[in-house]
Parts: sequence; structure tokens; C-alpha cells
Amino acid sequence: MSIDRRESVHPIFQIENLSIAYRGVVALAPVSLNLRKNAVTALIGPSGCGKTSFLTALNRLTDMIPECRVSGRIRFDGSDLYDPITNVLDVRRRIGMIFQNPTVFPMSIQRNLELPLEEHGLKDRGEKQKRVQKALEDAALWEEVKDRLKENAQSLSGGQQQRLCVARSLILEPEVILMDEPCSALDPLSTRKIEELIHRLRGDYTVIVVTHNLAQARRVADDVAFFWMREQTGFLVEAGSREQLFAQPRHPETQSYVNGLEG
Repeated sequence: MSIDRRESVHPIFQIENLSIAYRGVVALAPVSLNLRKNAVTALIGPSGCGKTSFLTALNRLTDMIPECRVSGRIRFDGSDLYDPITNVLDVRRRIGMIFQNPTVFPMSIQRNLELPLEEHGLKDRGEKQKRVQKALEDAALWEEVKDRLKENAQSLSGGQQQRLCVARSLILEPEVILMDEPCSALDPLSTRKIEELIHRLRGDYTVIVVTHNLAQARRVADDVAFFWMREQTGFLVEAGSREQLFAQPRHPETQSYVNGLEG
């Protein structure tokens, strides 16, 4: 099952029969799904239904989980993401990840952003400074921290730390940003700023966000994929445009969930 494609829009991910197991136990039943380029896709569903597993498979963070087995195929921009010759470091530069809890490094705000540039070979000081400012501007954080760049990043508020994590991803000029419940630990004001940021990123980046907040999915998403769980195994129920999935879901499980009767 795949998200309805709009005219002339090419999917950036083509996923065929993706299945994930941990220690031999299937956590996600085979999923087939297309994800549109430069759109915001929300992954919704109850806890334990495989949304985060699905998300982490998209930039091969599953490689770092002991006894995790991924089967099926993910094509990213036309290439097999799990081909043995694929450069995983390059994959994670092109497909950034924002986690549920902000993970800033215990160093200055500026060093948080310079470090990934240096790890990818950029040494020129002037170019680093330009990239730092642009990333902070793109993450809607520059005006708040431009006079505090030498301060420890851990002195920032939770919402600011999360936007710094977004800036740290953007500084590597990715094509895709994965977000795993980016607002779950934030207050309503910080949540609003993250949602505004997602709106700004739309069209320039592909954003795929896991959220338990149905109102948030309605606010930020172009497309929505609904996952459910049966007998301890997650599976994709349906996917479509935000308007279709919330207004005219095709499956009873979806209708119950979006109407607050299940989950």
C-alpha cells in the first residue's frame, strides 16, 4: 500500500516488504509504502506498533541495534539503501535524525555545530562560521543564541536544545529529516515553535515525523501513515493524504483511532 502520489511528484523512498525483527521476534510486519519528496509525512498509531522501528530503518540506525534483522527493500532516491556497497556515513548525512529527547553535546553551542562539519572534512574557519549561522537561521534559533554561541549548549531550554539538534542536522545539508516524537518532552510554546519549524522546512526537505499527537499530525502533515499492532506485531493499516486519512479513512481501525475510540 502506498501514499497516493500527486502529479509529477517522485517518491524519495520506495519501500517494499520491509520487515524488522529483534532477536528473532517480528516487531514490524512487511510494509510497502512510497514517501513523497519534499513533503511532511506523519507516522501515527499506538505505542509499540513499529513506527520508530520503521523510522530508524530509513537511515540504517537499525545497523547499530544488536540482533536486529531488516528484510525487504528500501530504495532511497532510486538506490538500494541496504546494498552492501552503500556508504552508511553518507546515508546518515543525507538522512538526518532528530530524537525524542534533545541530545546536545556538553560543549558550546558553536562547537555542537562545528563538530559534525569537521567530522565530514570541513576545516575552513570562515566556511564553518557561515554554515553555523545559516543552520541556526534555518532552525529559527539564530536570533535567540547569536550572542551566546560560546555558552554550553546544555544551558539552553529544552525547546532550544531540540532546535539546536535540528540545526546540527541541517548543517550537513541533508535531503531528509527524520523526527521521532520531537515534541513529546516539550512545553506547548516550544511545541508550537517546532511545528512552525516543520512548516518552514516543507518543500525544501523531506520530513518524516513520528507523533502520538493526532492534532499535531493534522497541523503539520501533508501525508499520514497509520500503524497498528496485532499479536505483538506492528503493521501498516493504511496511508494517504492528511485530508483523506482523517476525513475518509478506508479501514475501521483507522476510523476508530482518529476518532479517539481506540489507542
